[in-house]
Amino acid sequence: MLSLREDDVFLQMTVISATLLRKTTPKCKIVILIDEHTELNKYPLEYQLLLDLQVEVVTIPTGYSNCVLSSRFIKLSLPYIINEKFWYLDADTLPIVSVVDPEVIWDIAMVRDLNMNRSHYLLGESRSNNCDVMGWPKPKYPYYNSGVIFANCNSRVKDLFDHAKDLWLSALERGVNCGDQLPLNIAMQNYTKISSLLLDDSFNAQIRASPSSAYTAKILHIFSDSIEKHNDTVLHTLVSGLREQSTLRSDIIDTLLTSKNPWVKGSNRARLFPIRRLLSKLTC
Repeated sequence: MLSLREDDVFLQMTVISATLLRKTTPKCKIVILIDEHTELNKYPLEYQLLLDLQVEVVTIPTGYSNCVLSSRFIKLSLPYIINEKFWYLDADTLPIVSVVDPEVIWDIAMVRDLNMNRSHYLLGESRSNNCDVMGWPKPKYPYYNSGVIFANCNSRVKDLFDHAKDLWLSALERGVNCGDQLPLNIAMQNYTKISSLLLDDSFNAQIRASPSSAYTAKILHIFSDSIEKHNDTVLHTLVSGLREQSTLRSDIIDTLLTSKNPWVKGSNRARLFPIRRLLSKLTC
């Protein structure tokens, strides 16, 4: 999903994520949703790379000029846009193995936010305040991350997303910027008819918050806002290569898929990764 206005890194991250997805799951159908203000032909290098991956680009009218609002609108409309079972992946996710669909008995499968277990769960202050202002129930554990979602597009899933969108729109009308994740969590809590599966952390290895999750990762989730704050993951190197050298480093991608090591070569985390990965397998 892309809603581009300024020279940010989301386009480059999308190219990298889609490239990995095509390599790990060659026969998958990749759909990139853009809003009516996003013009991919302004970025000829990245656009051509996406076309080479045989992605389908679909424009979704949102009615919002603000890129954040348009992206939220698109995400909360996903079951109506795709209308078949799908994986949704944020642009800052790196699928490093072929990810198979969960059993079809589940309506929706989601991942917990920040890889937090029950004993460490605490709703953040801003989200708690948003709930107070809107009179919403505060989500209980597990609090889901909306960056990785698997859904079967049936009537229950559509009702769930409709409910989340209604919550989001009601907050927007009152000037409350709550994003899409909080409304989705409240909808999941309110809508008891839906059958849900909590995927394990390997499907959403948020290695900035939980570095140990990298050792068993199927999908790496590296926060987009960390690109400017850190330079210690291969995603940083790949984004830099696209933006500064106009090159997608296929050698780095191939090494990542072989080693599963997300850290920059030479860093302490990169050196310790093989040992800790082995230990994590032994303790499973």
